[in-house]
Amino acid sequence: MSLVNHKKRLFACIATGGERAAVATILLRGDGANQLIADHFSPATPREIRFGDVRFGTWNEVARPSCENAAASESVVVAMAWSAATTGATIGYEESWEINCHGGEVAAARILRDLTQGGATSIDQSAWTVEWTDDACVCEGIEVLQSAKTIRTAAIALDQSRGAMRRFALESLRMLDEPCSNAVEKIVAKVTSIAAWNDLGRHLHRSWNVVLAGRPNTGKSTLINAILGYRRSITLDLPGTTRDVLWAETAIDGWPIRITDTAGIREHPSGEIERQGIELARTALDVADLIIWVSDASAAEDEKSQPVVTQLGRTIRVWNKIDIAGRQPVGPEEFGISALTGEGLNLLQTAIVRRLVPYVPEQGQPIAVNARQAEALLNISRAKDSPDLRVSLLRLIGNDADLLAKPLTGPIGF
Repeated sequence: MSLVNHKKRLFACIATGGERAAVATILLRGDGANQLIADHFSPATPREIRFGDVRFGTWNEVARPSCENAAASESVVVAMAWSAATTGATIGYEESWEINCHGGEVAAARILRDLTQGGATSIDQSAWTVEWTDDACVCEGIEVLQSAKTIRTAAIALDQSRGAMRRFALESLRMLDEPCSNAVEKIVAKVTSIAAWNDLGRHLHRSWNVVLAGRPNTGKSTLINAILGYRRSITLDLPGTTRDVLWAETAIDGWPIRITDTAGIREHPSGEIERQGIELARTALDVADLIIWVSDASAAEDEKSQPVVTQLGRTIRVWNKIDIAGRQPVGPEEFGISALTGEGLNLLQTAIVRRLVPYVPEQGQPIAVNARQAEALLNISRAKDSPDLRVSLLRLIGNDADLLAKPLTGPIGF
């Protein structure tokens, strides 16, 4: 699909997935977007909307409906986005908006209908991604947004689709063209701080993998059922009940997590089936983002030995069945719980989130959403001089040819 002169036209697109969800996002961009928003959106507070503002209000057929047959108002959150447009090497701004509404099909379709009746052309996600921008970072941010699993990860991906990484790259390029002392050092330092978010960026569209492991009959299956809130694993008071690797998707504090239940690990399995189950368990441990090693607090002393895993740097140890034994944790990363009664479960879930997402980025923080961006950041950090750094920055946003020749104009500053 080719959109002729799309910079001079008005387009709308439903950016979120096609299935029902908590929130749906409609994008609007192009000449006349500001007026079209004013025609339909009534903010809860009357002050002027500026770039970056997030405003709550109502969406109507017209801004202030006066006829009895007007459609009912829809509660929405509207944001004026930071939207850079380039002509050659000049940075400008375009009218760009996000409308966030209830995630049902009817609400999003109704808003899209109002926009198209007001003069916008409705395009699908692929057309918006491919045709609307020549910025690889923005395109990749939109792709990740479409596959985000929770509201928290979608909000971060939304920042990237709004040009967070592009903004960093263009500001850095402008810094190189201005009389700025230590520009290379400042940009490299900024890249280092951005790269610290790479792990979070990898999980914006895929869940963290948390693996429950331990010796047989320590209550791993009961624990996964307790975390999920439903029965995913079979539980029996017999060692070796779990023979395969079982998993389920959930969210803890808004972060998407895959919980994996594994066979009990011991040095001397009772047969070939259990041996294969232990091998599968060890394979699962090798690819885990976090291991929850479950021990039986009521077991004999020889069963309370140290975990038989080598990944202790990414392991939380849990003493289960404290409703029977009353054992309290003895280390900073040890927790006493009862998977049966739920005692201690909230503290464990808090610890899981703290280990996986120790810090939450501020709004607008650039984050690499895929391996290409992460590698581009690495190349920027290795740049030896200003020309080398300039080329690496242009490759980050995927727009080498248009911007290499001339200095940039536009906003600057970290």
